[in-house]
Amino acid sequence: ATLEDKGASLKESIVCIDDPISSLDSSHIYAMYALITTRLAPCKKVFVSTHNSELYTLLKEEWFYNRKNSNNDTACSYFVRRCFDTDSKQWHSVLEDMPVLLRSYKSEYQFVYDLLHKFAAAAEPTPHEAYTSPNLLRKFLEAYLGFVNPSVPQWSKKLDLLFDLETDRVEIQKFADDASHLQGLGRALQQPNFVPRAQNNVKKVIQALKAKDSQHYTAMCKVIGVEP
Repeated sequence: ATLEDKGASLKESIVCIDDPISSLDSSHIYAMYALITTRLAPCKKVFVSTHNSELYTLLKEEWFYNRKNSNNDTACSYFVRRCFDTDSKQWHSVLEDMPVLLRSYKSEYQFVYDLLHKFAAAAEPTPHEAYTSPNLLRKFLEAYLGFVNPSVPQWSKKLDLLFDLETDRVEIQKFADDASHLQGLGRALQQPNFVPRAQNNVKKVIQALKAKDSQHYTAMCKVIGVEP
């Protein structure tokens, strides 16, 4: 809004936009998308960072959707992976090319399932995988159960579609809800069994999906490139 007011030439400007929509609703997402792709189209370069998969999908479709590689002559897509080093007790970030599943699909659903499946199958799961698993598990369950039974709004009330035992339903619900709001990895690491217990909970969900909805389980395995 202020670039041109200050006399800048958009054609000579490099513009960086950091998470422009934050927690705005869908109407603002579309407005921001329209602003970026029209008003800022003449810019020399435009960098957009976002946590919002919906905005990313809109920009992806505009700039490089259906192209074999995300990096091309006119647009690039990257993924910032945040990791915790248990030796140094420090967080660090790595800039990577956008994962194929995020690049190829309009939803993050496939990517989330892939991360969960890798964590469940890991011979030596990391604290970082365990720390992020509750939030990923909740995202997956909200999406899957939402499609299977859209008439019930609360995802935790639909866990009977996957688990027969109430103890399993309560355990998964509390893990996905409470552990998703951990304020830091320190609290999780104070629990000596947090990593194996987190992995076991993710395994339970994947095994339940295989038992209760084998068609969907097999399809998801095909998507992420593993044997059912």
